[in-house]
Amino acid sequence: MTRLEALRALYAAVKDGQVTSDHLPGHMVQVWLKLTDALNGSVDAALALIAATLPGWVWTVCGGYASVSTANGLNWRTSKHHSANADTPATALLLACIAAHIAIEEQKK
Repeated sequence: MTRLEALRALYAAVKDGQVTSDHLPGHMVQVWLKLTDALNGSVDAALALIAATLPGWVWTVCGGYASVSTANGLNWRTSKHHSANADTPATALLLACIAAHIAIEEQKK
C-alpha cells in the first residue's frame, strides 16, 4: 500500500469510527499513536498530532468543524486549507489533519 493509499484508508476509517492499528501509516507510527487519544475525544492529542506532523500550520475548531491551514492562512489565495466536520472537535481536527497530509502526498505525484 502506498503512503497516499494508507492515508486515504486512515481518513475513511476515522470518519467511520472504525480505526484499527492496521490503519496507522507505517512511516509515522510513533507520531500517530496520539490518534488513539484523539479518537477518544482528546482535543489536546489532536492538536499535538497537528503540531508534530504539520509544523507551522494553524488550526481552527468550532464544535464539530475544524480546519488546518498553512501559516499564511489569512491569505486565502495562497494558503493551503483543509477542513472537516465530525461529531466531536477532536475527530474533526484529525480529519482535517489527515486531509492535509493526503493533499501533500497528491502534490508529490
